[in-house]
Parts: sequence; structure tokens; C-alpha cells
Amino acid sequence: MSSADEYFDIPRLPDEASFPTFVGAVSPFAQQQEDPVNQSSKSPAASSTPLSNAIPEGQQEEANLSSALEEGRADSPSSSIFSVDYWQFYFNVTTAQVGSRIKASFMPQTSELERLFSTSPVDLYGPFWITITIVFLYSIIGYFSSSEASSGVVIAKASTLFLTMLYLVPLLQTSFLFVLRVMKRTNNDPANSRYTKLSFLQLFLTLISYFGYTLSPYIFSAILSSFPLSAWHWIVNVAAALLSSIVYFVNSQTFFEAWLDGLFLGFAKYSIFAFHAIISICAVLIILHS
Repeated sequence: MSSADEYFDIPRLPDEASFPTFVGAVSPFAQQQEDPVNQSSKSPAASSTPLSNAIPEGQQEEANLSSALEEGRADSPSSSIFSVDYWQFYFNVTTAQVGSRIKASFMPQTSELERLFSTSPVDLYGPFWITITIVFLYSIIGYFSSSEASSGVVIAKASTLFLTMLYLVPLLQTSFLFVLRVMKRTNNDPANSRYTKLSFLQLFLTLISYFGYTLSPYIFSAILSSFPLSAWHWIVNVAAALLSSIVYFVNSQTFFEAWLDGLFLGFAKYSIFAFHAIISICAVLIILHS
């Protein structure tokens, strides 16, 4: 020790060999703060808890369904058509989903209905009750518009028209697509297999859902037809037919383009305008003006 150290009596610091023991004895808190990421990754709770548990249950189910739809596993039921589960699949829908799809059927400028069907399977619940509501409203308006017709006759006319078209139009379109498939005139792009892999019955039920929801504008045309003016009846029913046709046309383009191209594609897409023209003409002449 130098003379200066002896005079001022300065204590010496620990040497290098004893420094790790000295630090380890007094700095556990500093060691914990040094790498919080590693500390959390080493904790049993973080390592044993799966990531899916951190996602809310509703969002997790929606994510699983979206993944299943992308893989083609949730577009159609996997059980037999003679089982209850098969048909329950097409009625497994919430009120919020039905409301969103009805709202989308009044949006001709966007393919919102197609987007909704791409995130959740099609259903038959909505189209059925939409059509029953239309039949009920047209029956009431037609009964008061025509004094000679009985209520039973008007109900029979309305139900025959709308229920027949609800199933006839999708049946004709499905048959048209499968006839072209037999003739080898359809597309075989694997990227569109989600639409083209469906069986005849599955495709038929899918088109019923599309077509049934696009009938929603007829609910308002029936209500507006309560005004006893012949010209007004034509205006509101033609407007409903035009709106329904455009919505179906816009939302079914991707579907039909997956199957067809060229002249057959144009025929399949534009034929919907002819079907709705028939519906509106028959609604006015047979139900309202009979």
C-alpha cells in the first residue's frame, strides 16, 4: 500500500475473482429487470397456455369457420341427406346473420351478400320466411284489390307464384350447369373448386339461398302496392324486380364465372332478369289485378 493510501485510509475494492459472487449476492432484482422477455418466456403459465385461449370464444369460432370455408370443408354438410344433421346444417343460422343478409339484398352497388356467404355457410331459413312473408303480404293486398276473388284463391295464387319461382329458378340454373358439365363445357380450374365441387343437391340448395334472399325487395313492393292505383302497382313491382335482378346478378358473378365462360356465362347471368320480369308481371296481373 502506498503512503497516500495509508494516510487517507482508502478501502480497496474486491478483486476480479470475487466480483461475480459479490454481484450475485446483491442484485437478483437487477437480474430480473435485465431481460423481462426471457423471464416471461420461462414462466410456466406462458409456456403452457396455448395462443387460442387468449382469443375470445366468438372470434375463435369465426376464425375456425373462415379457415374451414377456405379449405372447402364448411360449404356443405358431411352427413347423409337422409339424416336430420344434413338439413339442420342449412337452418343453423342466427337472427343477426339473417338480418345482415336481408340488408345486403338491398345493396346493388356491392357484392355484400356474396361476401357474407363467403364467411358463413348458406342457409334456407331466411329464404323460406322471406317468401312466406311475401306470399302473406301479396295475399292481403290482392284480396282487397279484387272484390271478386276469395281469400283462398288469392293465397293460392300468391303461394303458387312465389314458392314455385323460389325453387324453379335455382332448379333450372342447377340443371343448366350440370348439363354443361356432362357436355364438358364447364371450367375445371382447381382454384374455383369451392364452387364447382358441389353435388347437384348442394348446388341447388346454395342457389335457393342466393335467390331467396334477393327476393326481399318484393316485401316492400307488396306493402307499397296497397295504394289502389294500377300504374303505381306496375312501377313498384317492376322496381322490385329490377333491384332483385341486379343484386342477384352482382352477387352471383363469381359463382357462375367459376363454372362457365363465354356465351354460356352470359346466358346464365342475364337470365335472372327474365325470371324476375315474369315474377313482377304475374304479381300484378294475377294477384293484384285479377
